[in-house]
Amino acid sequence: TLRRSVTLPDLAAHGFVLRQVVDMPTTLPQVGALACATYQGGGEAADRWVHLFLARDEGQYLRFDSLGRPRPLAPGLSIEGELAGRSRVDPAVVIVWSDGPMLHAACFEDEADAVLLRDAIGAP
Repeated sequence: TLRRSVTLPDLAAHGFVLRQVVDMPTTLPQVGALACATYQGGGEAADRWVHLFLARDEGQYLRFDSLGRPRPLAPGLSIEGELAGRSRVDPAVVIVWSDGPMLHAACFEDEADAVLLRDAIGAP
């Protein structure tokens, strides 16, 4: 789907098991192909999920610096933010980064999962 070799992170040591990898339809021409790997927590954490979205990165993704200037999302740089949930008190956390050939967006249920898994998913 992504027309690139992809190695998915193994989160088993942290109690998360890969459940599925799916192609995601998108109507955004700049994104192209998009895939999502879904991990589920084990045991008492079976209600915990991590979603890792992957897209080809050909330099089309930008970030904006403090002066509002567009800059490429260069390898070694990550952007972190919160996503408001409808029923959760704590917001979900997303970390976005590029390793050059691929753009990654990891969505976590909360800050604790993001801190626990940040290194394991390969985020800078």
